[in-house]
Formats: sequence, C-alpha cells, structure tokens
Amino acid sequence: MSRPYTYRCALCGVTAEPRRTRRQAQDDQTEHRAAAHHGLAPDGERIDVQLPEPSEPYQDAPEPEPDELSGLDRWVSCALVVVVVVLFLVFARQG
Repeated sequence: MSRPYTYRCALCGVTAEPRRTRRQAQDDQTEHRAAAHHGLAPDGERIDVQLPEPSEPYQDAPEPEPDELSGLDRWVSCALVVVVVVLFLVFARQG
C-alpha cells in the first residue's frame, strides 16, 4: 500500500515521513507545531498528497469527430421534433 500523505513545514524546511492516512500526517503536524512552534500554525505548512503514477503514459485524446448536424441544422432538427410532438399530442386528444 502506498503512503501518499506527507506533512511539510516550509518555515523550518522539514518534511515528515510519508504516512498511509491523512490522520497520521495531521498527527505529525500537531507534534511538530507543539515542539517547534509552541502550538501555533506556521505559515507555509501543508500536507501533500502524492497521487499514484498512471499505469500508462498519458496520451492526448483524439480529436472528436465533428457532428453531422451543426449550427442551423441542429436547430431545424430540434424544431421539427417539437412540431411532430405537438401535432401528435393535438391529434391524440381529438381521437
């Protein structure tokens, strides 16, 4: 299992050992604050999260194929569908 959480204090320039959980890294943070900063939070402290390496190198996604319908054609198609639905509803009520 990886250890992705690491506490860092930029003011002191220290980095704790990587931990398995955020809670463990926060415990490192609390201990360091108490020992080095009298319980205060120094500027620049943080808990880094290291993400796992991807199994394959990132490849750019291929460009999507252009839609067959674009712009005005799409609006006309939508309008036609609306007209057909309205006509169906009107004739369904009469029958």
